[in-house]
Amino acid sequence: MSVKKIVNVGLDVDNTAFNGTGLVLETGECLEIKCKPDHDVLRKKLNELFKDQYTIRLCCESCYIGYSLCRFLRKHGIHCDVIAPSLIPVKTGTRVKTDRLDAAKLAEYYAKSLLTPIYIPDETDEEVRDILRSRNFLVRQRKMLKTHILSACKRYDISFQD
Repeated sequence: MSVKKIVNVGLDVDNTAFNGTGLVLETGECLEIKCKPDHDVLRKKLNELFKDQYTIRLCCESCYIGYSLCRFLRKHGIHCDVIAPSLIPVKTGTRVKTDRLDAAKLAEYYAKSLLTPIYIPDETDEEVRDILRSRNFLVRQRKMLKTHILSACKRYDISFQD
């Protein structure tokens, strides 16, 4: 039985498409992927391109669907890591930024172990975090509204006590 080669996939995610680049470091093979922004479509595409010949290692930038995409792919047997954008090395002087180039850069850095994955919370942790963020947002909004009302009352010489 032969050992499968590792394909390192860098994935750039946005609302219109998933752009990816698969890089096999040992052979230098490079394959570009583009599909609809749908978890299952991506999984099928990765499996049809790589599953038989390669072990898939995928990384993507942290974004609005990073955690859910990572959990989905892991559940279906595809290794996935999420990378914080602030932890991705930046070459000085490079200003061209496209989804395709970002995916290739991610794949290259990931293959060379230059990226640090972040912790992926489980669904319960993420729900608690979202509820706490919503509560904090509402507390700030209430404070701003109260300040606005008190300022308006002062402008019209209305005495208002807390």
